[in-house]
Amino acid sequence: MVKNAEVITSPDDESKIALGAKVLIEADNQLDRFIIVNSLEANPAEGKISDESLVGKNLIGKKVGDEVKISSRVETVYKIKKIEY
Repeated sequence: MVKNAEVITSPDDESKIALGAKVLIEADNQLDRFIIVNSLEANPAEGKISDESLVGKNLIGKKVGDEVKISSRVETVYKIKKIEY
């Protein structure tokens, strides 16, 4: 893993969600925070979700104000409130 490691820098367009973004979302009238990480760092209990997960994959590339519908057993609409790097 270390041999193939890459340093991740802030994206050129910090208005869009990418790996490393801290995201504030609203779903079902509740706010939640996520950090988008790679699958090896993912730990939902710490708010770290994988960019390969259903939610992470659908948030990548979105901007503040965008809404993302995620359907698993129940459809949930996530409204992006804030993005930080």
